[in-house]
Amino acid sequence: MRKVFFLFCIVLLAVFTVNAQSVKWNPEDVKLLTKNWEGERTPDGRPKVPDALLERLSKVTIEEAWEFLKAKGYENQFENFRVRMKTAG
Repeated sequence: MRKVFFLFCIVLLAVFTVNAQSVKWNPEDVKLLTKNWEGERTPDGRPKVPDALLERLSKVTIEEAWEFLKAKGYENQFENFRVRMKTAG
């Protein structure tokens, strides 16, 4: 019984001490990543897009989004590294 209690305490301690990675971009970095945006921005630097566009995008599946991005040459999360490597080398 003591072993089970000890194991339970270790698991409980691990659960409460593990935190998710929190990524917070500063507004200057967000503006740098979205430098082609010419419209209004939120206070944290993100482009402010119309609600109608967000509503339209909410109906897009992740597969459809990735298919579109891959067709444009974006195979990674932020930029097309393959094109960057071809131009650099």
